[in-house]
Amino acid sequence: MIEPAPIHYDRIYRFAEGRVRGELKTKLPTGLYYHRPFHTRDVVRVAERIGEMARKRGALTEREVWLLKLAALYHDVGFTHQVKENEPFGAQCAVGELGQLGLSSEDLELVAAAILDTALVRHPRPDLETYHQAPQTKLGKYLCDADLATLGRKDFFKTNEWYRREHNHPLPTQEHLSEEENLRRVHPFLLGHRWHTREAESLFEETKKQNIRELRRRLGLLV
Repeated sequence: MIEPAPIHYDRIYRFAEGRVRGELKTKLPTGLYYHRPFHTRDVVRVAERIGEMARKRGALTEREVWLLKLAALYHDVGFTHQVKENEPFGAQCAVGELGQLGLSSEDLELVAAAILDTALVRHPRPDLETYHQAPQTKLGKYLCDADLATLGRKDFFKTNEWYRREHNHPLPTQEHLSEEENLRRVHPFLLGHRWHTREAESLFEETKKQNIRELRRRLGLLV
């Protein structure tokens, strides 16, 4: 298969970016402190960074990097439909809009599959009692790593606080998580997390270990 010229994907991405920006700005429900437009921009930025690193070592083609960026762009659009189990809506929206913009059926399948891969599923270790992402596709692995890059960055505790506020807001009748309760909830999540690409591991693993140590210190778990 002859790969289309990069300008083909650039044109599609620019049109799609405008659409997604408008949808996220006007249709996201209130109370989402973490899953806001800035998160989508951040995931796109990280996806492009690790995608380019992979391309340079021959792990991804230029076409696949563009498709990864498109998947990152649409990965949280499903939040405009519903908060829980939103990934199928995001994938459906991506297929519909990107198909109209000229993306091939083969490319649409790759983008949709990557978005579906970001869903959280039960972690196989029962002792952790937490969730994780278990991507099944190559692009999904890069998208999941971009989606959770904050776990391995210095802004982790700030973004985690936004996530706590988001958890507490949509369902006011549920038990609200205090800061300590939230840290206890995220502790097994961090322990069970693994990067799916060597690029993300090289960029974020060391800081993730530092975040785990700091989290354990705050919880009084360090000996």
